[in-house]
Amino acid sequence: MFNERERKIMELSVDKCGDKLITQCIQEMAELTQALTKYQLGDLNLANIIEEIGDVKITTEELIILFNTKYNNINSGVDRSICRKLERVVVRYDLEVVNEKY
Repeated sequence: MFNERERKIMELSVDKCGDKLITQCIQEMAELTQALTKYQLGDLNLANIIEEIGDVKITTEELIILFNTKYNNINSGVDRSICRKLERVVVRYDLEVVNEKY
């Protein structure tokens, strides 16, 4: 998802900002929520949605780095959560999955 340079920048951001990144992520998610709500109401500003998705992806990754640093490895828990969610999607929409790995 992120290259080595980008990941290093995020790690430095986590080292410098720490828990302040939680507030930043909340703000970015709120901005994405607002952009998506406007989209549903007919404002087709895709550039804004793309920008906000990018901001949320970055701040979410920074939170993963932050919480991995504080609480060892949360990646396995995140991975399990993702697998459960994808399984629910497969069942809900009766999807045929090739090379099933979940």
